[in-house]
Amino acid sequence: MSEGRRGLSLATRIFLGTAAILVVALGAALISVSTLGGPVAERAAKERIQASSSLLTAAEQQRQQQLRLLAENLAGSPDFKAYLADAIAARDRLSILDQLDERRGDLGYDLAIVTDQFGVVAARTDQREASGGSLADRPLVRRVREQFEGAAKQGAAEVSVM
Repeated sequence: MSEGRRGLSLATRIFLGTAAILVVALGAALISVSTLGGPVAERAAKERIQASSSLLTAAEQQRQQQLRLLAENLAGSPDFKAYLADAIAARDRLSILDQLDERRGDLGYDLAIVTDQFGVVAARTDQREASGGSLADRPLVRRVREQFEGAAKQGAAEVSVM
């Protein structure tokens, strides 16, 4: 008199119950990780971006300092400045380029552009045949020209290097 078994066996019910508990536990874990982990990951990403930005800013400041020191070294000699001033006045592009090439070997710069006090190109090392174009509207040249004009008002004749 065995009655036909109806329903699921005990092992199947235990398996399904355990599986349901695991699915609920994993679902809860996923929800908590996504709600709590999202802001943590976002904060970590922001910190890394800020650190990268700080490194880039520091590298840019270091490069500007190197360029400033290079320019000061290039224009440090009064004889060199006087030679450039005379060559600019005589429009002697080849002499200026010769001096720049000689200094390039010592200082290792890539580009030098010499302008007169009005911002007109006297010589440049990247386009050796170029001269006469105006760079007066460029911010860097404009800043140097303003300094040059201030020195001229005080009676000083100066060759500025950027």
